[in-house]
Amino acid sequence: EKEFYGSDIVYLGAWQPYIELLINELTPYHLKVWGNQWYKLRGYPQLKKCWQGEGVGLFEEMAKVINSSKIIFNVIRYHNGNGHSMKTFEIPACGGFMLTNRTDEQLDFFPEDKCAVYFSTKEELKDKIKYYLNNVSECIRISKAGYEAARPHTYFERAKKILNMYEKIKLV
Repeated sequence: EKEFYGSDIVYLGAWQPYIELLINELTPYHLKVWGNQWYKLRGYPQLKKCWQGEGVGLFEEMAKVINSSKIIFNVIRYHNGNGHSMKTFEIPACGGFMLTNRTDEQLDFFPEDKCAVYFSTKEELKDKIKYYLNNVSECIRISKAGYEAARPHTYFERAKKILNMYEKIKLV
């Protein structure tokens, strides 16, 4: 399973036109793309070879992909603004090493170079990939810290906070 799911770099997510441009930069590395609708990809023959197929590696398989791979590449989409996504929490919660575009909300949850690694430009992205592929012990340290930082952010804990807030508001 580790050989099937594993890779130096993985991307877990549906195809989007602007994401294909960024992910295409990762094809010189051992990249696997897991997600739906990548059949819409036009051009980029090397990137198309990285796609693992429709519906593969998602849902219950996602943790296997994350645990079998060195770098989990995450992109906060434009419509999420300076925020975060579910994968912001899912990747570290599964023990993965997350390399993601820099946003304020993600930095609040996962401090830079302590619990996750961030980039703002293609050049910075490539530099960090090269560095972390050659510094596995750093990846392990950051992954463990990311896992610990993600632990309090379960649905159960979030629901408790909402209910506590509701109780306080209700009393006013």
